[in-house]
Amino acid sequence: MTLSTVNLTIDDGTIHLPADNRQSRPAGAISYAVSVDRGHQFPRRRNFCLFLGSRNLQFRLSTDSRTVELREFSLKLKSFIDQTIRLFLRLNPIHNMPSHPNAGDVKLTFLTTGTVRIRPSMRSQPASKFGLVRRIRSLLDREWTEPLPVGVFLIHHPEGLFLMDTGQSPCCNDAGYFPKLAIFNGFLSQFTIEHHDGILEQLHKLGIKATDLKGVILTHLHNDHAGGLEDLVAEAPSLPIYVSREHWKAFGEHPTFASMEGATPNHWPQDFSPMVFDLQDKPLGPWKQSYPVTEDGKIQIVDTSGHVPGHISVVVYGNDGPGETEVTYFLPGDATYGLDLLDKEQPDGINDDPMRALETLKTIKEFAKGTDVVILPSHDVNTPRLLAEKVVYRPHDEL
Repeated sequence: MTLSTVNLTIDDGTIHLPADNRQSRPAGAISYAVSVDRGHQFPRRRNFCLFLGSRNLQFRLSTDSRTVELREFSLKLKSFIDQTIRLFLRLNPIHNMPSHPNAGDVKLTFLTTGTVRIRPSMRSQPASKFGLVRRIRSLLDREWTEPLPVGVFLIHHPEGLFLMDTGQSPCCNDAGYFPKLAIFNGFLSQFTIEHHDGILEQLHKLGIKATDLKGVILTHLHNDHAGGLEDLVAEAPSLPIYVSREHWKAFGEHPTFASMEGATPNHWPQDFSPMVFDLQDKPLGPWKQSYPVTEDGKIQIVDTSGHVPGHISVVVYGNDGPGETEVTYFLPGDATYGLDLLDKEQPDGINDDPMRALETLKTIKEFAKGTDVVILPSHDVNTPRLLAEKVVYRPHDEL
């Protein structure tokens, strides 16, 4: 693959292309240089537009006897006005693009950023137990679960690559990593994670840069779901991060409370300003509201509050390839730690609102009764198998 470096000049936040931008190149070459200055502006059409913050644009450059399709580019902004930035273009025929599915395909890759052991009473307790009692019981628990995955989902979509959550940071076991207010963190969880387990390193192994991502969807801001944010945003400063408004109001606007509840605001990106979204009045199964992430509606967000305020889950309508049967995936995040707990309608042991968490579990089961769905919890040791075999979840009361 040939990477072409392009020097750009910004004028009032818009990148301009001169009218005489065409340059000759040898027939059959796969690199194509574009000189950009304050000249002719790109037409704002879906498949032929260029503007700050865009990624994975799709348009065609026809030169000599060969047409190549631009599928990925990396945009690094050094200054918003009158500074030179670098644009890396990757030109490849579609059949040589391993990091993207074929046109129309929507697929999932499950990544684990290390493992975590937690107290069994933290993994689940009956919703009927009073909140303070639940937390005290978890603190007094001296047993540990087996190592559980700290899961992240890479969603391959024709519009681009999306992450659901970012996993834990490889620095989480360093002295002073967690906020001082997180005094019980070590009593409740033990993380095992190496440097190569970090989400950025794992993406790099797949040939993917953070700048290749279309966006990151955060189920919530707990440290084991947002721990990779700092590294991702360092590589891709303009990377869109989706956070629900209810959750941002609870955690983002109250970092002290967030620190006490398991988040690490001290490791959020500097001047962190995510894409805060509101759910729309678009029913999806038993949910009265949803939020479509992609234009085709194949990646949707629904509310699954209870674990924390504004916790969300992701519905993905995927398929194995052209003409293959569609598969509906439900990515619950921490709405449930395992299908066994979902069956028993037993929420996690430390949550913000046990009764709301219980209602969330009931709603997920209702969705599964009306739709063949593969449910993939982020901390379930069975998730890799469930994904590989596309095991449809059947609520226990239907068996």
